[in-house]
Amino acid sequence: MDKSFYFALPLNEDAHRAKYGLESYLLDDFKPNSEIVDFDCAIIVFPTDKQLQHHKEIQQEYFDESVQCNRDYYDMIREKIETVGVKTISTRGEYLRLIGEKKTWNLTLRKDYLPPWNLVFFTRNQRPKIISPAEFGTELVASYFNAGQQASN
Repeated sequence: MDKSFYFALPLNEDAHRAKYGLESYLLDDFKPNSEIVDFDCAIIVFPTDKQLQHHKEIQQEYFDESVQCNRDYYDMIREKIETVGVKTISTRGEYLRLIGEKKTWNLTLRKDYLPPWNLVFFTRNQRPKIISPAEFGTELVASYFNAGQQASN
């Protein structure tokens, strides 16, 4: 079955929570090639070359337009996040290790059913939050990162 099919279906609330919930990304163990993040930031996850190739096979003549739309969208997201004073970083990696004040999270970003473009909010004093493109908004940035600052006070 073509894995891209899953991206075309509208998600009900439970399916959305399952796909974008932190639990979908968690690993039990640390992977040696993990990118380590130990500061508050928003992490923009870009697709790997392999994911782009798969996307190209599916999109065919619409591939360039699709990639450009995603780039433009995530450039806009980066700008909005940085405008409110939150640092952004990006990755094409497979694993993230997020080191908080009281807990560490090991994440995988490349399971077959996870989206190739993604956004992760992280502060050292609260759970990371995976943000789907449909739910992104400046209010969400403010509420997540301000809650993180309040928790550290």
